[in-house]
Parts: sequence; structure tokens; C-alpha cells
Amino acid sequence: MTLKVESLRSINWNAVDPRAAERFYTEVLNGQVLRRMHIRGTEVADVALGNVVLGLFDASAQPAPGVPHHTLQMAWPNDEATARAELEGAGVTVEGSRVHGPGPGFSLYVTDPLGNALELAWDPPGSAHG
Repeated sequence: MTLKVESLRSINWNAVDPRAAERFYTEVLNGQVLRRMHIRGTEVADVALGNVVLGLFDASAQPAPGVPHHTLQMAWPNDEATARAELEGAGVTVEGSRVHGPGPGFSLYVTDPLGNALELAWDPPGSAHG
């Protein structure tokens, strides 16, 4: 089995006031906005804080689906079907997936036995995470 976590990649929270949250994490804690994305219907600002990224999901209208969740960087095959089969073979239900930008990176969404939502992500070495 090749299910192995390389690192914690991101912590993702709903931000009822995304501008205030971004100001706090950039101006007070000296984070840096890495990118802005549109993920599953929601605007997201990724803020680098040390060696982890904080995903601030715009929840000004409503909480983003599947947030809060944490993203783990996986060391697994670059094939989504194989990764999904390995998780399901271990008795884990894959609740959703998405391709990062044009690919080939991808994420699989699962819930751990404690009820925590997890995004298990893979991107080729040296690529920008999506």
C-alpha cells in the first residue's frame, strides 16, 4: 500500500469577513497571500504562514461546503483511480474529488473516524499546489 502522508499542507477555515481575516493573517502575523482561487463555488485566499498554508474560504454569504477541513500532502501514485482504490481497499469512503487546475494534481475528500474532514492531495514535485 502506498498511502503515506508527506506533510500537513493546509488548514482551511470559513471566513465570515474574508477581508478582516486576510488582513489579520498578513498584516499581524506576517503571512503572504500565495494565490486566489475559486474552489467548489467559493472564493479562496491561500495565505502562507511558515511552512503551512491557511485557506480562507469566503463565507460572507454562507459557509463553504466541506469547510473547515485540513489538507494532507500525500506521497502516492499520480493516478487518482489507483489512490481511490487504495483508500477504498482500506475501508475508507471517498466522498468527493477534484482536479487541481488543468491537472495532473488532484484531491480526494474523506472523513476520519473522529469526524474530521480531510483533503488528501497530490501534485507533481515542483508544481504549484491547487
